Amino acid sequence: MKFAYLIIVHTRFDQVAKLLELLDDEKNDLYVHIDEKVADSFEIFQRTLKSSVQKSKIYLVNPHNVTWGGKSLIEAELELLKAAIKGNYDYYHLISGMDLPIKTQKEIHEFFENNKGKEFIHFSTNEDARKRCQYYWLYQEKLGNVAKAGILKKTCNKLRLLSILVQKLMGIDRVKKYGIYENVAIGSQWFSITDSLARYVVSKEQDILKCYKDTYCCDEVFLQTLVYNSSYKNNLYSYIIDDYHANMCDIDWKRGRPYTWRNTDFDELMASDYLFARKFDEQIDDQIVYKIYMRLKSK
Repeated sequence: MKFAYLIIVHTRFDQVAKLLELLDDEKNDLYVHIDEKVADSFEIFQRTLKSSVQKSKIYLVNPHNVTWGGKSLIEAELELLKAAIKGNYDYYHLISGMDLPIKTQKEIHEFFENNKGKEFIHFSTNEDARKRCQYYWLYQEKLGNVAKAGILKKTCNKLRLLSILVQKLMGIDRVKKYGIYENVAIGSQWFSITDSLARYVVSKEQDILKCYKDTYCCDEVFLQTLVYNSSYKNNLYSYIIDDYHANMCDIDWKRGRPYTWRNTDFDELMASDYLFARKFDEQIDDQIVYKIYMRLKSK
């Protein structure tokens, strides 16, 4: 089997280099998207990222100016998928540069060989799923993550929320207007999908970009909705809602948004049956990154 890792990167490039070293394997190829806002991204790719890979082929895809919660994040995912399907892989793994594998590549390969044909996509029970694409969430590409924004953006967001209320009173429904499936689903944006599903997603690119313009955080909606309303729903690895075994990535939302793993979590992570975990940040705790790196490299 052959595997493509699709990696969305915007910061912590030395940490990303460690991630790439852990993914470096003859059976894997690596596709990297670096946010367009990053200065000297090509030099960083050549000097820091590409130089850390010896066995895999590694590619830098066309950059997009990515905004938290915006359509641009969907565009970056589609860019990675379009580049990777040319390689005809068995599985496509979308991960972040802030993620790490917590199993060896041999263990990861064996897991997917034993579950060949399954789609690893997480679904959750967020009741706001339809609201994210039903109304016009104007200026999301400018506002980004309002929770971390300044006073001006917070004020603009209050005006936007007022516009949402007006749209609700007017009966605005983009789901019906743009032909978005009535059964809107939501979950984690990180996935492992088959070649067949990857090509199906790419074939729907124009519809996806049209339907999810001026929406809110629909990087967590578009794939789940597409799959839920297709025959690929029958191939899901797990049908349990809010179970992160569905995409085999350990993400802790109870201690953070999400929680950043610490050195004290090392034994828990190594003992778990997940394949990947997020998120890690060397500026918060570099020891957990180092210990996982050394443990996997020593196996």
